[in-house]
Amino acid sequence: MNKTEFVRATAKRAGTTQETAEAIINAALDVATDAISSGQEIKLQRFGTLQVKQRQTRGRDFQTGKPLPARTMNYAHFEPSDGIKAAINKGAADEIT
Repeated sequence: MNKTEFVRATAKRAGTTQETAEAIINAALDVATDAISSGQEIKLQRFGTLQVKQRQTRGRDFQTGKPLPARTMNYAHFEPSDGIKAAINKGAADEIT
């Protein structure tokens, strides 16, 4: 689903115009971007948690084979809620057995 389809579906479900839905979605994405970039965690019940995590870079110099200096990098991490996990895996248990 791309953004246009998402806006259309949101507008239909909310009973509003696509322009209003797009404005609300854009505002929500701006707020989320500002919060994440400042290191805040976003918790949305029934959806999940978006937070900034850190990891060390890894790698080797291809010419010398020596390890590259480790750097800490930030990345956005999403942890889906139990409800989202259940919806994604619905029917997966039937396929295993």
